[in-house]
Amino acid sequence: MDECEHGLGTMKPLTRRRLVIAVAVVTLMAVVATMVVALSRARKSVDVELLLATSLPAPSVVPSDQWTAISTTVRQDDPLFVRTNRARTWSLVTDSQDSVGIVRQTVFSYRETLTSRLSYWREWSRIENYRDYAHTAPAEPYVSKNADQSNLICLSQSRDPMSCEMWIFLARYGQYVVELRYVYEPIDEADFKRIVSGMENEIEVALSNGA
Repeated sequence: MDECEHGLGTMKPLTRRRLVIAVAVVTLMAVVATMVVALSRARKSVDVELLLATSLPAPSVVPSDQWTAISTTVRQDDPLFVRTNRARTWSLVTDSQDSVGIVRQTVFSYRETLTSRLSYWREWSRIENYRDYAHTAPAEPYVSKNADQSNLICLSQSRDPMSCEMWIFLARYGQYVVELRYVYEPIDEADFKRIVSGMENEIEVALSNGA
């Protein structure tokens, strides 16, 4: 009788322990599922070419200069998991017809946002590891209007964000990752942010009108 009671006495705490573990596992699975659903929330589906800017604001320092679209292409070195992509290149042409700046916008479309998040993280890590340039954060952080994730950085020999020869803006909008890159003659932070803002306005309209 004592052995039986001893056996029952040891089973009850063990059963309770298993129950607690089971409840904890179910709760964790529910939390993970909720997070996956949240992370996987996609934007409206649109043709990637509709996410390319159709115009860019001219620099404030030389307002007579104009951006001219010179090509719209498909990138050959597209990252892993990408479904489709488009790239548009712009040249800043002066009154004398000299090109003093290049902007390239690239849009990558993925099948789901989990892979777009992975691609965004990988691409930003690659940008941060550029060794030929000093990495300088903008004097004032750029707050994206509608991106789920975004970063903006100056890559310059001078370490001066007010005169930067390479600017990069990387953003993720659901299943889309967009990179905007300026190179050539240095421009200041305000001018590049105006270009980014103009691009984001067009992206917002395109995604709002999507299927």
